[in-house]
Amino acid sequence: MGARATAIQSDDPSLARITRQDKVIAISLFVATIVTRIPVRSHTLYSWDSVGFALSLERYSVENHQPHPPGYILYVALGRFFNLIFSDANTALVAISILSGAVAVVGIYFLTRSIFDRITSLVAAILLLFSPLAWFYSEVALSYELELPFAIAVTWFLYQMIFNRRYAVAGSIVLGIAAGFRQDVILFFGIFWLIGTLRAGRRAMLCSWAAITVTVLAWLVPLLILVGGISTYRTLSQSQFDVGVYPLSVFANGFDGLMDNIKLIVEGLFLLLGPAGIVLTCGLVSLLLSGWFHAGKKILFLAILPLPAVIFFVLFIFDPPGYLLVFGAPILVLAARAMVQVSQDAELVWKRYRNGRQSDDTAAATETALTGDIEVIRPMGRTGTIIITGLVAVTAIINSSLFLLSAHVQWPIPSAEHSITGLFAPFSFGRLREIDRQMESATSAIRKFNSTSTLVIVPSVYECECYDPEWRQLTYYLPDYRMLVMRTDEPLHYNALNHYILYRTDDPIITVAPEYRQLVFLGFYPESPSISLPLTLVDSSTARTPVTWADMPSGGFRMGPYVLRR
Repeated sequence: MGARATAIQSDDPSLARITRQDKVIAISLFVATIVTRIPVRSHTLYSWDSVGFALSLERYSVENHQPHPPGYILYVALGRFFNLIFSDANTALVAISILSGAVAVVGIYFLTRSIFDRITSLVAAILLLFSPLAWFYSEVALSYELELPFAIAVTWFLYQMIFNRRYAVAGSIVLGIAAGFRQDVILFFGIFWLIGTLRAGRRAMLCSWAAITVTVLAWLVPLLILVGGISTYRTLSQSQFDVGVYPLSVFANGFDGLMDNIKLIVEGLFLLLGPAGIVLTCGLVSLLLSGWFHAGKKILFLAILPLPAVIFFVLFIFDPPGYLLVFGAPILVLAARAMVQVSQDAELVWKRYRNGRQSDDTAAATETALTGDIEVIRPMGRTGTIIITGLVAVTAIINSSLFLLSAHVQWPIPSAEHSITGLFAPFSFGRLREIDRQMESATSAIRKFNSTSTLVIVPSVYECECYDPEWRQLTYYLPDYRMLVMRTDEPLHYNALNHYILYRTDDPIITVAPEYRQLVFLGFYPESPSISLPLTLVDSSTARTPVTWADMPSGGFRMGPYVLRR
């Protein structure tokens, strides 16, 4: 028993120092991430939120969704710094995402190294390096990828605080800074931070509370000043919740909403892990069958850490799947550990089959591998090394292929919607290039018309499935054009934003300014039944993003339930 305890203590990776080999691996991982990300980056703003972040680099206005609530003030500040270097909002924000992805891959390596061994650390890093979900969000102008390295850092500090009772003050500062970039970090990790500070001792606890308070106030006070006060900030946040969160929650949709959110989370996990998700699922089922107490404290810590976020997303909203990155770090570490465990178990089974019989020592080792303390990483033989290398290689090849080769799927296509390609296509390289192509073709076609005499009519994204980029992206690249954004199926209300109009009204009569002599329609084919005009296609090359035009008739014309006239 004493010999076993000594072996376990000596193999404890949390006591291991960072070696030169670890540094070489970390640098290699960082470079590999940068090299794989730069060639496939997006060249246009990806979504509505991307436009909001881009506009915030010029003028910070949460009221006009520049950016949307809760404000992301440190992310905007970092974006402005990068914009000084690149002089282009999309390039600056994508550069942040790419750099964040590289830091996250290195971070997951050292996080796993502090908990397990070097092999498991390398597996976790490779899983993240080739994760389709993380790869996708490292290529677009959104803040989800930046959240990942902060979540990894917070996880490492929480692990140290809870298990080793150290770094409580430093961990509090990091958590406070992370919340300035994305506020949900403090919401989902707050309970574990509190537990960690309570274990740190009275003095360290009080210092930690003071540290996180000062850190949060350092970015929250400027945010409130820019927004116009705490009352305004609360109103804007409540409005965002009422419009963007509550309608998709369990409380609004009942059981159907619950099942939808669970389905989206499961799909998100598959987007994050690929085939490694199957190994992780088998590992978790094995733990449930053998009893959670067999897992050990470290495994349980990693398994419990995502629960607050999972509960929130199950009850409220899980769309887009970029939300998963806030609790993806412990899942990646668990998946890596499960793959190593499977390889070790397979090696023992192979030895048993090859030898035809087992010695007492091998039998004991097999029992430990299957039901014992899986926190202890046993030395892996040649067979185990071959197995884990094969598992990681297959996972990396499949995941990178799903990201790079999945073609963009136009919805709705029933034959593709429920396929593997249908799942990965919206988060693939093909999707990025399709958005770039559509934006370029649409803007080049519209620029053929005079901006002072042309009214551009853009349908809601819900009516124009052939057009991926949302209409706010179009307004960013065509700031001189007046746009009328509307739905034709039902009357709704919305406030005007910036230079374009989102026209949703109970009045079926829409009066346009007399100077508009030409009407340009984005997303309508000439034979569209919703418009009583003979439309002309601007350019046949824009067939998937049709841009059509017509002269404004003197007596007006009908579009759905509305009549447009001078």
